[in-house]
Formats: sequence, C-alpha cells, structure tokens
Amino acid sequence: MDARTWRTPDRDKGTFAFDTNTQELARAIAAEFLARTGHHPHLVICRITRRKLDCNREIMEAAAGNKVAGQVWNEYHGFIDAAQKAVVAKYGKGFSSTSTATGTRKRGSNSASATTPRCTRSQLRS
Repeated sequence: MDARTWRTPDRDKGTFAFDTNTQELARAIAAEFLARTGHHPHLVICRITRRKLDCNREIMEAAAGNKVAGQVWNEYHGFIDAAQKAVVAKYGKGFSSTSTATGTRKRGSNSASATTPRCTRSQLRS
C-alpha cells in the first residue's frame, strides 16, 4: 500500500498534529544502536498521515471506525508484537521505544516503534 495515494476518508476528530521527523529520528537511533552494539533493532514505521490513521491512539480513535484503517492499525501493532516476541525469545528480554513528536510539517506524519535486543550499559557507551 502506498501511503501517499491511500484512498480512505479522513478522520473527523482526534489528534491531527504532525509527528515531525520521527521516522528520521527512529532510523538514526537504529543506526546508532547498530554502530554501538552490532545488533540490528527491529524498526516498525507507519507512514500513513494522521488525518487517516493515528497508530499512537487506541483503535477506535485511531481508525475512526474505518475498516481498512483498523486493519492497518492491527497490522502495525501486530508487527510490533512480533518483534517484541522475537527479541524476548532470542535474548530473554528486550527494550521497546516509541518515537513521536508534534510539529507543523505540511506533509503526513510518521509513527515509529523500535524494539531492540538486550544490551549492557557498556555496550551503549561511546
């Protein structure tokens, strides 16, 4: 599905503030994590504008009753759940983070969640 041409009605209520540069921030964090630890984190990004879907909210507000938006919301959170389970299965425990921000960017918003393998504090030091 191409987020730029996704044809579904806009939500009529909820939060519409844009998440500015969250995709870039999540990718930068993932790259730095790899550089410092040698481990690739799982990175899940929703590239749908908040006007259509807000993955940072509960499904009723997030999808505004739209069946297709609800399916995308479920898939997004399913990917996060699968990543978390994979990390726990491999490492016994892990770390999960969600990147969001508000801004005034005119283009669509991004939600990103990174799930990373367990690491020691010494692995994260410069």
